Amino acid sequence: MKRILTRNMSPEELEAYKKGRKQYLHYTYLYDKIFGIVDWSKYKQAAIERAKRIRLEVLVHYSNSDKPFCVCCNESNMEFLCIDHIDGNGNEHRRHINNSKFTSGGAPFYSWLIKNKYPKGYQVLCFNCNNSKAHYGYCPHKKAQEEIEQASIKLYEATYVKE
Repeated sequence: MKRILTRNMSPEELEAYKKGRKQYLHYTYLYDKIFGIVDWSKYKQAAIERAKRIRLEVLVHYSNSDKPFCVCCNESNMEFLCIDHIDGNGNEHRRHINNSKFTSGGAPFYSWLIKNKYPKGYQVLCFNCNNSKAHYGYCPHKKAQEEIEQASIKLYEATYVKE
């Protein structure tokens, strides 16, 4: 790891440096740039790894399991899983937490969940279930399950319940 010379920094730069890892990486990049050592790949790779780690942590927490899975269809492939707002107000909520008219999902949203100690009102769904819930108001897996249960009840009543 390179040593950053804090004595050459302005007071503002020194204060930003002390704030944390994000600023540390930024000023390490500036240091590298000043001295002609620029390798964006290490910064990009570090950001990608951090985002994956944060996402996994959030998905594991909301799955209440060691391995995350969709609560609707039990899909466990990490590439397909996402966080769902149970109340269905995802866009509005992401705009609110970013203080912007634009929404920001992914790593910033997962970081927000961690910072706010995993608030209630979220669940893990696969992208298919989440999109179906958003566009149609229900998930086909749940609808099919309900139809099977209703058919089973009718069959039971027709077979065993006599009036």
